[in-house]
Amino acid sequence: MKFTAVILFATAVAFAAAAPTAEAKPARSNTSRAYRVNASSLSVRTGPSLSRTRVGRLSRGAVVSVHRFQAGWAQITYRGARRWVSARYLSRGARAVPR
Repeated sequence: MKFTAVILFATAVAFAAAAPTAEAKPARSNTSRAYRVNASSLSVRTGPSLSRTRVGRLSRGAVVSVHRFQAGWAQITYRGARRWVSARYLSRGARAVPR
């Protein structure tokens, strides 16, 4: 009986040690990444929704700096302000980010 209890305790400890913890998750980067617009014209909006006001457009090939993604939208800097575009029309791997 003692032997079974020791085995069960050792098994529980091994599973607890192998269980993922909050620290085990990869950290999200706070740095911006360069993306290229792959649509003929991409609307820039005040928020991550089609119902938000359109404040501009980007042309195919434009390079943007993406700060974060949210539900299919990408937050970028546009004319000095944080704005949103549909992430569907961005391709990663642009060479430079405009200032």
